[in-house]
Amino acid sequence: MIDGRRFTLLTDRKPLLAIFGSKSGIPVYTASHLQRWTTMALAYNFTVQYRRTSSFGQADTLSRLIASQTKDEEIAIAMVEAEVQQVVRESIRALPVTARLTAEETAKDWILQRVIKSLRSNWPRQCCNPEIRKFFDRKSSLSFADDCLMYGERVVIPSTLQRRVLRQLHEGHPGVSRMKAIARSHAYWPKIDSDIENLVRSCKRCAEAAKSPIKTELCPWPKAARPWA
Repeated sequence: MIDGRRFTLLTDRKPLLAIFGSKSGIPVYTASHLQRWTTMALAYNFTVQYRRTSSFGQADTLSRLIASQTKDEEIAIAMVEAEVQQVVRESIRALPVTARLTAEETAKDWILQRVIKSLRSNWPRQCCNPEIRKFFDRKSSLSFADDCLMYGERVVIPSTLQRRVLRQLHEGHPGVSRMKAIARSHAYWPKIDSDIENLVRSCKRCAEAAKSPIKTELCPWPKAARPWA
C-alpha cells in the first residue's frame, strides 16, 4: 500500500529522528540491530516527524483495529529487545563487572536514574544540570536494556564501578591509544578518555614502556664552493 509512495511517519520517540530521519545516511554509532531496521526502512520514501504522545488523536488506532489478530509489532519489539540484551551481555563480558552488578549500581546512581527517566519519557528542551547535560548532548545514542544504560553498543558504567573498569583497561600497561580503543568497544562514561589519560600519565611503568620520540637525522651543511659563498 505504501510502496512507491511518499508518506510522513509520526513518532513520539525523539531518538528515532536521528536514526531514521538522517539525510546523510545511517549514523555510525547506530547499533547493529538498529542498522538492520534502518536499512529495511531505506526502501521506502518517507520523512519522520516528532509529535508528543498527548498530541496524537488516537495513537494506537491501527493496533486496536487488529486487536483480534496476532500483533506483529509485538513480535518485532520482542526480537529487537532480545538483540539489545545480547549487545549488553557481549559488552559486559569483556569488563570486570557483571550485568547484574552494573544494573544494581545503575539503580543507585542518581545521575543515571535521571537520564533513564528522561529516556523513558521525553527529554526536556533544555538541560541546566551540567552532569545531566553530558548525556543530554548524546541523547539520540542512548538506550536502556536489562536495567543498564547503553551508549550505542557500549555499557554506561556507574561511577562506583569506573575505577574497577579503569584498572582492567590498564592491565599490561597497553598505553593510552590501546586503552581508549578497548573502551570504545565496551564501556562509556562522560570523562572516560580524560580518566584514561590521567591514569597513564601518572603511571611510571607506562612512561617507561612508552615509545621514545623519533630522533631527527642530522643534515650536514652543503659544502661551499669558495670562501664566504
